[in-house]
Amino acid sequence: MRIKKKWMVGLVLTWLSGLAMGQAYDISIVVKGIADRQAIVGYHFGNQRLVLDTLAFDDRDRLRLTGNERLPNGVYFLYTPTFYFEFLVAEPVFSLETTVDGGYHALKVSGSEENARFKDFQLKMTEIQRGQRLLADSLRKLSGSDSIALRGQILQLSEQGIAYRDSLIDANEGTFFGRFVGLMRGITVPVYDEMEDGERRIAQYRYYKDHYFDLVPEPAELMRTPVVHEYVMKYFNELVVPYPDSVIREVDAWMAQVLDDKEAFRYWLVTLFNTYQESKIMGMDAVTVHMAERYYLSGLADWVTEDAKKEIQKEVAFIKPNLLGNPAPALNLLDTAMRPFPFQQLNQSYLVLYFYDPDCGVCKKKTPLLQEAYSEILAEGGEVVGICTITDVNKWKSYIRERGLDWVNLGDPYGRSNFRAEYNVRSTPQVYILDKNRKIIAKKIDVEQVVNFLRDHKSMK
Repeated sequence: MRIKKKWMVGLVLTWLSGLAMGQAYDISIVVKGIADRQAIVGYHFGNQRLVLDTLAFDDRDRLRLTGNERLPNGVYFLYTPTFYFEFLVAEPVFSLETTVDGGYHALKVSGSEENARFKDFQLKMTEIQRGQRLLADSLRKLSGSDSIALRGQILQLSEQGIAYRDSLIDANEGTFFGRFVGLMRGITVPVYDEMEDGERRIAQYRYYKDHYFDLVPEPAELMRTPVVHEYVMKYFNELVVPYPDSVIREVDAWMAQVLDDKEAFRYWLVTLFNTYQESKIMGMDAVTVHMAERYYLSGLADWVTEDAKKEIQKEVAFIKPNLLGNPAPALNLLDTAMRPFPFQQLNQSYLVLYFYDPDCGVCKKKTPLLQEAYSEILAEGGEVVGICTITDVNKWKSYIRERGLDWVNLGDPYGRSNFRAEYNVRSTPQVYILDKNRKIIAKKIDVEQVVNFLRDHKSMK
């Protein structure tokens, strides 16, 4: 079950009292004046909120969370339809008490230094943010020197917040609270004053990237915080070169860090697989093929059913033959005279393979655009090979005549080629570009992008 985010802005309470015999944790939470009689206790996990238990308040507005195995460290929450409150679990036994309207201001902590620090942190940061909002509201009404003064005050508050947070990190080194707040701050990069500007920027970037995960020494522990997902994904989105080999190397390095924790391993495998499966960057399907084979199909993802594995294997079979950099799969096609077409007679620097269906609505829009660009493609050393995907020869020939398609026109009316699988032509239109050596250098791009791609590719030679 996932908690919906339609929660009241507010509070998080946890109280733990008296460890019962034989129990590994005992958390007591009192919310004075609460009308709701049941509450969900859950925890953050990546970018999700997961339910741990549903508990009832007693006649003293108290609920108790107990169990025989110690709860993993993390940021937990108490939720009712009218109340929300976050707290830390880093000690096995403690108690929290507040009022339904008092939040952290009214919070009393017993037996948990980590929650006492968390309370102070929440109150201080709320105070700073409130001050910044008030100044920002005033700034909208001012101009000139008055606005400059207010901007200075806003900046000063921001610097106070940073200094306060940094002091907490230094004072709480080695604690869960310290690691959590440290992750919120991010990595601190040396200044390198002795270097020239260009050299300094390179050194700072390298330090930032090399030490980025110093703040996540135990990834499984920090999974139960609301900041770890964004922190890790920032690394993959901003610091990893978006080239398949680079991404694969970084994905494997990260998965090795979480391999021993089943929940964290599953979360990051699903998250990163979906991220690169949905990526708009050409070539990232190589990442998903690698992840499918190394993790899903190898048995490491032991929660995956055999039926699901079969579906993944089918998908890999459609994608793997046509990855960027691969030699283009052979095409056994016929020309309009029903003669086998020898591709070796095409000696152009580039071949643009255009798979289309005459009845496809999108193809009807894209084919004329490609036709308009044909002369420019020829000028860049390319040739278009139009490959009709239907078996109706008369309709195919009529389409060529009606459209005046004077590029190389080929088809497979007798089903002798396996292009639908080897080029993953499950929808049309599809565009592939092959280089002089007939390796795939582009795939599944819009016809409007073909000319610019050819020009850019030539310029990089």
